Amino acid sequence: MIRKSRFHKCLISLILVCLLVVDSRTTILTTLSLDAFLWGLVNSLFGPSSLSLMSSFNVDFATVGVATSAASFGAMFGIFTGRYADKYGAYYITRLSLFFLGLTTLLAGFANSIFIFIGIYFLTGISIGTYQASSSQAILDLYPENKIKMLSFNQAFFGIGSTIGPTLVALIVSNFNSWKIAYMLYGGLLAVSMVFQFRIKQARTQSVTLSEGKSVKDNSFYVLLTAMFFMFIVGQAISSWLPTFIVTSNKATYLEASALLSCYWGAGTVMRMFGWKLVDKTGEKKALVYFLSVCTICTLVAIGVTGFIPNAFIWGIVGLVYVPIYPLIMTVAYSKYRRNPGRAIGRLIFFANFGALITAPLIGTIDAISGPNIATLIMPISSLVVLMMFLKLNID
Repeated sequence: MIRKSRFHKCLISLILVCLLVVDSRTTILTTLSLDAFLWGLVNSLFGPSSLSLMSSFNVDFATVGVATSAASFGAMFGIFTGRYADKYGAYYITRLSLFFLGLTTLLAGFANSIFIFIGIYFLTGISIGTYQASSSQAILDLYPENKIKMLSFNQAFFGIGSTIGPTLVALIVSNFNSWKIAYMLYGGLLAVSMVFQFRIKQARTQSVTLSEGKSVKDNSFYVLLTAMFFMFIVGQAISSWLPTFIVTSNKATYLEASALLSCYWGAGTVMRMFGWKLVDKTGEKKALVYFLSVCTICTLVAIGVTGFIPNAFIWGIVGLVYVPIYPLIMTVAYSKYRRNPGRAIGRLIFFANFGALITAPLIGTIDAISGPNIATLIMPISSLVVLMMFLKLNID
């Protein structure tokens, strides 16, 4: 028994050492998938904790929503940091940005005023924008021959984290009556994970694929910019506003409202794992049109839906068709602008987060003036605009 136990310990130690020092596509993909999972957890913090934040700081949703706007404003700096992925390697920049994301999220848990919280969220946003601009490129550099499949696979782990994250946050807030513990737990876990991952050698990117391609300044790029702007409005509205909308409209309880986010991300995760097959058959443009058409209809219908089960069904459908859009756009941008994908994606992230920046205060203001149902119309309207943009985009 002793020898067997020692053998198992040696085997586990060997595996851990290999994971920390071996530079291979499989190892890099594994760590990037773990990173996406942890990012999904952190990304799920705000929505389920917003009611607790409002109570803790004694402010309304519009004021708390400024924190998400501050994060989005910080993320707009991706227009400057995206180029570093081209210069220093997308994998290295991805790990560095996630370390600071974990650290700032951890610090947010210690905030004792809404102003400090908003300031920390701005720093968090810079890390988010950098990560968004580099993480997709890290995957696409590793697997240029299977871009949609591998990026969708990686993003599925983000979906898994986003699926279990909201419900776990709601349980933490309910049991400990504090949002701080969730921020400390998620942020600390992410930061510690990155410390260990820095032992891994930087991935050897397929830089040869970056020497060709068009200039990023053409009509297609401007269409992509506009689409990303409104697409992130929809995503931010779901992540930050949906639980508050469900509760204040008496459609479901607090825990059920947080579980709806899990339904949304769970369905989207399933689609990210298998949806690439549909994209291969229909083509990128048709897939985007199909997804956005269903998304527009469902987000409009959802305004009048009450009860947990009906809402779980309708928001599950929204997750199926909306969540896969982001990795699909990233593959389109990477393919069209191979000369400098980091810079191109960084510019897309800038406009995307500008859309996210205005979402929370816009919804909060409309809610205060006209009520939650009118405020929620921002989702189907924005989804319709994205649909119209992609109808004009020549990508097939």
